[in-house]
Amino acid sequence: MISSIVFDVGNVLLDYNPRRVIRRLGGDAAAEEAVMAALFDAPEWIRGDEGTIAQQEMIEAAVSRIPQYEELARQAFQQWVFDMTPIAGMEQLVEELREKGLPLYLLSNFGVRFFDICDRLPLLSQMDGRIISCEWKLLKPQPEIYRLLLQKFRLSPEETLFIDDRPENIEGAKREGMQGQLFTGANELRARLAAEGLLD
Repeated sequence: MISSIVFDVGNVLLDYNPRRVIRRLGGDAAAEEAVMAALFDAPEWIRGDEGTIAQQEMIEAAVSRIPQYEELARQAFQQWVFDMTPIAGMEQLVEELREKGLPLYLLSNFGVRFFDICDRLPLLSQMDGRIISCEWKLLKPQPEIYRLLLQKFRLSPEETLFIDDRPENIEGAKREGMQGQLFTGANELRARLAAEGLLD
């Protein structure tokens, strides 16, 4: 039995694709790889999700590695979060779950830029609760972040379904007794939820 559902944000509810932003800003293949490596795939990005580094420090570390792409990196850093839009089918699916009266939550590795978009996107703002990593200085798949979620919202782990696009995060949830669903698309998720009797 599932009595509550927990969603990741990036690549579950919203499309996260910084490469698209870099290309839209005019970056060629070499620039795309350089900005990805120096900024979005850099250790500081993880620290940003963890809430242990300032945004200015993150971008300065990146441009120090790729001074030839400084302007592109700065623009991409400003714009990436506003490029995130709902994944096809997820707005309708979440609305159907809300209509069924199921409690819905967020559990996401996300930096402070989350708060730039959360109020303008119903997929984020209309949840019953949230754990955003930067607020707690914890990251999935650390066990403490799942325990915090369960304790804060008084969730029964065996009745809680966690949906994420990364297998290691699903495994972390399962180790805390939760059910897990690896996200591969809205249709596949809908099929799982229908099989559980949560959707028609």
